[in-house]
Amino acid sequence: MISKKTLFTLISQSGETADSRAVLVKIKQLGYSSLTITNVPGSTLSRELVIVANVM
Repeated sequence: MISKKTLFTLISQSGETADSRAVLVKIKQLGYSSLTITNVPGSTLSRELVIVANVM
């Protein structure tokens, strides 16, 4: 069983991986929190998030 306190972490080099995006969409639909790590600012995955931190 997954609690509502669970944080899902997705890591993608490009931020454009279709599988990762599909998982992120489902996580958001179910109301879970997520953290995405990518090295491409403005990628699809980074645009799906509420808070983006660019570290360069």
